[in-house]
Amino acid sequence: MKIKSMWSPALSVALLALFLIGALALAGVGGCTSKSTLPGVSTTPSPSPSPIGTQSPTPTPTPTTMNNVSVSYQASPASNVTYGAVDGYGLMSGPPVVATSSPVAPTAAPQGVVAVTQGQTIVFFNFDKLQRTVSLLGPANGMNWPSVFNNPMCAGCSSPAGSAITVTGFQASIAPQAGLIPGSSLGYVTGATTGSFYYGDWTNYLASPQMRTVITINP
Repeated sequence: MKIKSMWSPALSVALLALFLIGALALAGVGGCTSKSTLPGVSTTPSPSPSPIGTQSPTPTPTPTTMNNVSVSYQASPASNVTYGAVDGYGLMSGPPVVATSSPVAPTAAPQGVVAVTQGQTIVFFNFDKLQRTVSLLGPANGMNWPSVFNNPMCAGCSSPAGSAITVTGFQASIAPQAGLIPGSSLGYVTGATTGSFYYGDWTNYLASPQMRTVITINP
């Protein structure tokens, strides 16, 4: 008995048509562009950075000048035409420095009347092996030095850090030099008051010669 074949030209044409339709559909999907739909992948375009506004730079404050004054009793006074003999105090060009490679003891400045400017900082350095003071004795008036040590502070007492050196009763008490390192006072200010003032050492103000100086504060 013969079995009749189910394959026919009409069926072949139909299958071929379905194949072509599917191929065209796949080609259309591959050719179009679309946003990604993968999870965790953002398709939102990155925002353009905002322009940085022009800002004026913060000005750097002008550093306050530091005055450095050496304290060292020389017992060999310098003569000043206005105030007479002065001994033991001098304005330094900078703070004392000890080089670590070749240690050399720094030296005190030449003694004399000390001139500074108002509104600046000031530190005193003791180059002696004894405790010294920078004690205010009053406004300077030529060679009319006080006949007694009239500062009310005790020998080892110091005015608080930041005090003006012209405030009534001012005194800086400075420890002796230790090895090559001079003793250092607290940090003070020259203050707003201008003029010339007498200063002396608590121990040697009435010695012979006297340990004393004048500090002039200029505008």
